[in-house]
Amino acid sequence: MNGAKVDKVAELRAATREANEVLKDLHRVVAEGKILVKGIDAAAEVAVLTRMEPVVKEGLQQYAGALKQAIEDATAAVDRRFDQLADIMLGEDKTARRRGKPSIPELIERRNEGRPLS
Repeated sequence: MNGAKVDKVAELRAATREANEVLKDLHRVVAEGKILVKGIDAAAEVAVLTRMEPVVKEGLQQYAGALKQAIEDATAAVDRRFDQLADIMLGEDKTARRRGKPSIPELIERRNEGRPLS
């Protein structure tokens, strides 16, 4: 080989070594960046959860209050309906009595006596 080619090969080898070193540095920087991104993701998650937690708690409290009220209202409505049914069964239904309709106990008595029900 002549001297110019040897110098060129040496130059290329030196450039290749330098490129490999730069590539290693780049890989190291990318790895550090990935670690940094994971840390940022974790910090962002904590920040979001920290801000969301009070809002979610408040929403759940409001939901629990509304649910409790709905259950109480439904229970009261069922109780009222059972009271109405009890009044009808015991012949204490004021609406039917005002209309002149016989009570259930009166109908049972009529039936037992063999009288017409109407």
